[in-house]
Amino acid sequence: MFNRKIDSRIKLVLIFFISFFIVIFLKIIYIEMIDYKKLSSLATDLWSRDLPIEANL
Repeated sequence: MFNRKIDSRIKLVLIFFISFFIVIFLKIIYIEMIDYKKLSSLATDLWSRDLPIEANL
């Protein structure tokens, strides 16, 4: 009887972790395939700024 309780707890924890990693995996797929245009434009704006540099005379 005690063994069955442990087995059910292990299954519950396993289901929780598997669903957690599935959610993370789906979020990564969403970011990489659907939201990439927005992130690409933000990265371009961040890394290509025109800052004037003046010489000390």
